[in-house]
Amino acid sequence: AYFGKLFRQAQQAAGPASAKLGAHRGDVSRPQWGRDTLDRVVDLNVSGGFGEYLAWLEDWRERYKQVVWTYGGAPSSTSSALGILAQGLDLYGRGVDGFVPWLTLGGEKNWTAFEDTCVFYTGKPMGVQGACASLRLKAYRRAEQDIEYVWLYAEKHGLLKGDPSRLRAGKLLGGAIQATKKLGKLDAEGAVTESYSDLKPEDFEHLRLALAKGVAGKP
Repeated sequence: AYFGKLFRQAQQAAGPASAKLGAHRGDVSRPQWGRDTLDRVVDLNVSGGFGEYLAWLEDWRERYKQVVWTYGGAPSSTSSALGILAQGLDLYGRGVDGFVPWLTLGGEKNWTAFEDTCVFYTGKPMGVQGACASLRLKAYRRAEQDIEYVWLYAEKHGLLKGDPSRLRAGKLLGGAIQATKKLGKLDAEGAVTESYSDLKPEDFEHLRLALAKGVAGKP
């Protein structure tokens, strides 16, 4: 809160140039403990309590124009990568503006041993300078592209107007992807894990084709 107030003072002093200062981000595991200390000074709220305290976060977004992200565990590396696509669409349809996976950097051992937190590999064992992308990273990219399809469709047909929590977009997605979702606890700090089963590749493809047709013409 102290640094947030300083940042607000700097924004006011900068006037029209305040956009160049960026945004004040807060990573808050337990939003219920924040009271009113951060409401007016946080621009980007990365919360581990999105599922349980959704109403509060939506209120802060509407009242104080916060951008709301959530963080937590991604679907297991031993399960289908379609789970990452399902999670991305599910979060978007629930009004989340961004998702931060819990850790992403893998070590040398991850070339031979799976680990749920590994999205980037170190290239050292393979003689590559820098990082190497995993298939899980490409699944995240596919999820982003699918979400962009939804956004284009929703924007064209007015589904986002007056609906910051994206209830109409969420309803649109509700029956498109048939899946069984299971929640778990990532750690004692409040973040959750989400896993999805019974996913079918053709469901995602049918959704993309339907959205593309709706963007190009009538819904």
